[in-house]
Amino acid sequence: MLRRKDLKKMPKAELHRHLDGSVRFETIVSLAKYHNLDLGAASESKLRRKTRITSPMKDLSAVLETFWITQKVLCSYEAIIEGVLDGITAGMEEYPVQVGKKSFLDEELKSDVLKKLAGFYS
Repeated sequence: MLRRKDLKKMPKAELHRHLDGSVRFETIVSLAKYHNLDLGAASESKLRRKTRITSPMKDLSAVLETFWITQKVLCSYEAIIEGVLDGITAGMEEYPVQVGKKSFLDEELKSDVLKKLAGFYS
């Protein structure tokens, strides 16, 4: 069993995610279609390239242009909630966390967490 004093000695890391960079591409496309938004790309493959940062960007303007696309689709209360829940789900999948004996990848636990969050935001 891990003792409190040993836990205090361990290195810590803060993991946080920004909503702009956490919404999945599929959700961006879905919200854009639902709200009939033009995201300035002729195809989904071109849009995918515009929404991903895979290497250092030229300047701040280029970075902000990438985030602008996500900002544009988060255009209603419902879209924001969907984006928040989507980002949280992506985070749970990317950085699995144990809660007791269950991982956040456990479908029952993930569903319960998302329902509680959805209730919090409504």
